[in-house]
Amino acid sequence: MGLKDITGLLELESHPQGLADATFEAAGSTDAYEQVYERPQRRLEVLDASESGWRLEARGAFAAGLVVGELVGLRFHPRTPVVLACVVRCVRRAEGEGLEVGVERLSHPRLAARPCNLRSDARDQGTYLFVPGEDESGRHDAFVVPYRLLESNERFRTVRGGRDFALAFNRVRRRGRGWALAGYEMVDASPWEIVIA
Repeated sequence: MGLKDITGLLELESHPQGLADATFEAAGSTDAYEQVYERPQRRLEVLDASESGWRLEARGAFAAGLVVGELVGLRFHPRTPVVLACVVRCVRRAEGEGLEVGVERLSHPRLAARPCNLRSDARDQGTYLFVPGEDESGRHDAFVVPYRLLESNERFRTVRGGRDFALAFNRVRRRGRGWALAGYEMVDASPWEIVIA
C-alpha cells in the first residue's frame, strides 16, 4: 500500500543484488531493529472482477489502512507483475467482520510498472513508477508520482536504456491520497545541461 512502499518493493525486485547486500550487512548486526524481515503482506479474497477492477474482501488486521484513494499493489500469483490499483470503495460487511473493498485497475496485469528516477534541473526528485499503457504507441503510458510534482509545473529528466529523456506532465488521469497517475509529453531538452547519474 502507498506509493513509497510499492516503489521500494519494485526497486528491490528489479535489483535483487541490493536485497542480498542488505541481508548480508544486517546479518552481522547485533541490533534487532536492523535485521531484515520479509515485508508483511495482506491477504485479500477476490469476490468479483470486471474489466476495470476487482471487489475484494479484507478481514481483521488486513483491513487496516484500506481507505478510499489509497494506492495499492496487487499480486495475484507469485512472480507475476504487480498490478497497480486505487481503492474507490470501502464498505463494512453487515454479517460478521470484514471490509468489502472496490479497487479500480490502473495498470495492465501483464505489463509491469517499473521504478524510474526523475530529476529536475539536475536535482534528484526521487524514484517513482512508470506505468506502460496497453497500446504500442505509448499514448497511454503514464507515471505515478506525488501530486506535488504536478503542482510545480517543472520539466523532468530520466534515463532509460542508456538514453536521456526530458518530459513534462500534462494531465492527471487519476488522483488519490497524495499521488497522481499523470500523463506526460516529451519536451525539448536542449536548454538543460545533460546530467546522467
